[in-house]
Amino acid sequence: LCAALISVLAVNYTFSFPYFAFDFTILENIVSAAILIIVTVATSTMTTKIKEQERARLKAEKEKIRADLLRAVSHDLRTPLTTIYGVASTIIENYDSISEKQKVEMLKGMQEDSKWLIRMVENLLSITKIDNNINLTKNEIVLEELIDAVLLKFNKSYPNQLVELEMPEDFIMVSADPLLVEQVLTNFLENAVYHAEGMTELKLKVYATEKQVFFEVIDNGKGIDK
Repeated sequence: LCAALISVLAVNYTFSFPYFAFDFTILENIVSAAILIIVTVATSTMTTKIKEQERARLKAEKEKIRADLLRAVSHDLRTPLTTIYGVASTIIENYDSISEKQKVEMLKGMQEDSKWLIRMVENLLSITKIDNNINLTKNEIVLEELIDAVLLKFNKSYPNQLVELEMPEDFIMVSADPLLVEQVLTNFLENAVYHAEGMTELKLKVYATEKQVFFEVIDNGKGIDK
């Protein structure tokens, strides 16, 4: 509005007769001033609405991303929770018939699943702050140990699904966040189980170049429509 008023005064002073003087007594000057104010206000209003719509769209997209990510990792939380509940119930119901060694092994399994849950929850909290950069906890890890962890976790959930492994025999270290890489690879393998219609073979292929390591999850299912 201030810009509109200043523009009206500037036009009246510079370009309207009498020149270099303010005169709003002439009908032509009044009409020009009114048109200029109307156009400026309309333009400003439209611009403000467009900006508000863009902000609303971005907010909706971020909320959708949050919801999709939370849904994507929710099944990762159910598996360890089910295991912990099952082991705890077994110990309580059969306490006297289970040896001390078996109890220790079962409790160690609960401890490992609890650690997994803690880190998963920490990552979920990071997802809720998606507006900011998510800090990755990168460590130097042995590639073979990373793959073993992925297959061990996958086989716990899908003991009847064989995964063919193809990877280098060389000793390879990678810099990565092990939990997130495990989660991604496990999700890819699980997606094949759930969605690869007609699948009879599931393969995890790992190969390395000078600076990068590549992971491929391959199945012989129906595939994804183009």
